[in-house]
Amino acid sequence: MKDFLQGYNTIYAIAAIGCITILMKSIAAIIYYRLTVQSEQMSKAKNKYIKSVVERIKATYKLKREIHNADCIVDKSMLDMHVFGISVEGWKNFGAYGAGLIVFCTVVSVAGGVYYSMPDEWIMANIFVAGSVLALVVLSEIIFKNRRKYRLLKFEFADYINNILIPKFERESRYDEEYNAELKQESYSDDEEEQDEEDIMSEEERIKLFEEIMEEYL
Repeated sequence: MKDFLQGYNTIYAIAAIGCITILMKSIAAIIYYRLTVQSEQMSKAKNKYIKSVVERIKATYKLKREIHNADCIVDKSMLDMHVFGISVEGWKNFGAYGAGLIVFCTVVSVAGGVYYSMPDEWIMANIFVAGSVLALVVLSEIIFKNRRKYRLLKFEFADYINNILIPKFERESRYDEEYNAELKQESYSDDEEEQDEEDIMSEEERIKLFEEIMEEYL
């Protein structure tokens, strides 16, 4: 363990964790941007999770049910939606995960250095590198704004569902109900006309039969 610490391997590990964290945050920023663009036109989106949200809402109205809380659909969609096996909500937390891991490695490294009586310069080097990497991770969050992008994505989802999808399917549902009602009314009217025609024909038959009887007797 002492040899591992003397080789400044913990510093390399902390630097590697910082690089990986920033890389993952940059990937997350691209993912959020692409999903936000697709969420502006959910009905035309290629993402299978976005399509499933649209189909779920459509099926709800086909079953003659109403949606009372679209925010629940949005929250559930964020949990269900995965990119590269990681949930969309989880992507925004990579900065926190990386920062926590850097702090943990620094504490373990410094504690090990104190235990093995490492030079003060070694301890200061670990603390300086860890602080610098943490500063870069924080700066990357300011640049990429992943948490803001995540909130914007949720807002776009909720806005499209509440103001476009739900009104659209409500109109279609009302139109289907009105159309079915008209068909039923037309069918009822046709039945009445057929019944009237049958009544008229039966009346004519009775008159004809009466005339035949009268002719026989006269």
